[in-house]
Amino acid sequence: MRFTYYQGIRFIIEDQSNWAKKFKTFYYELYHEKKSINRQNKVQIFRRFARILSAGKMEEPKPYRNGSRGQLKKSKGLNLLLRLQKYKKEVLGFALMPQL
Repeated sequence: MRFTYYQGIRFIIEDQSNWAKKFKTFYYELYHEKKSINRQNKVQIFRRFARILSAGKMEEPKPYRNGSRGQLKKSKGLNLLLRLQKYKKEVLGFALMPQL
């Protein structure tokens, strides 16, 4: 995991976020798990990853407008969730491609 994602997870866990704790546990289990990755395991990994992210989206506050102009303001947790979702292949790459 890139250092910035790790910092973000640590910060969000300090804010008592349940999805971040689940993600950290999932990521460490995935890192220390040494079984062979086959097609079924990959599907299970992506499903668990998607469940954690969807739980996080429900837990994080909705974006809001600060004033009358500009973009909607998102929480740090929601920004991290969106980055994890956008770069899911890169985030899970070490588990899906053991040669990395």
